[in-house]
Order: sequence, then C-alpha cells, then structure tokens
Amino acid sequence: MKLKEFSKATGASERQIDYWCRAGIALADPQEFPGSGVWRNYPEENVKKVRLLILVSTKMGRYFSVDTLKQIFDNYHLGYLPLGDGLFINWRVDDDRITASPERGSTISG
Repeated sequence: MKLKEFSKATGASERQIDYWCRAGIALADPQEFPGSGVWRNYPEENVKKVRLLILVSTKMGRYFSVDTLKQIFDNYHLGYLPLGDGLFINWRVDDDRITASPERGSTISG
C-alpha cells in the first residue's frame, strides 16, 4: 500500500506517518531506509496498529513519547503495555473498532 492509500486507511496525515517512520516506528517496508523522500510500502496489517497510535496520541489526554508509541506498536499483539509506576494501557480491537483504556479503567474509543 502506498502512502496516500495508507494515510486514508489509517486517518493519519502523510506527514505524521513519515515522522513516525523516521523516528523508528516500523510502519513500512523496507525500514532500513527511514529518511524522508524514500518510497515505502505500507503493509495492510499495520493499518489497525497506526489507528491505535492515533487514538492513544490524540484522545487520551496525556503526552506519550515516540518511544512509548513505538512500544505500543511493537507490542500490539499483547493488547497492553506497562507504563511504569503501576500504570498501564490496555487496548482491544474488534473488527474496525479500537478501544484503549489508560490507567484506572477510563475507556476511550475510535
């Protein structure tokens, strides 16, 4: 999938996708050329992962570093990520609905 199609499928801007790729989040193949201006192929299996990153980074009301977003992306299959100090984030994906629960059980969805 090319950038425009991936952007439309995920709801992320092309600029955001490029930034995350350059920051080391493995959204595209091949990842060995992470700079801007590189033609990338975006696997369809990453669409839901990116939708989760958007949900977490825009609707959870707290700042998540790129490193934390990378950990969420890399641990997508687990459905949760410890954030430290006894806090964690859970997520669930049902068809096209993604739900994430931060900290003490408040739930957001997108």
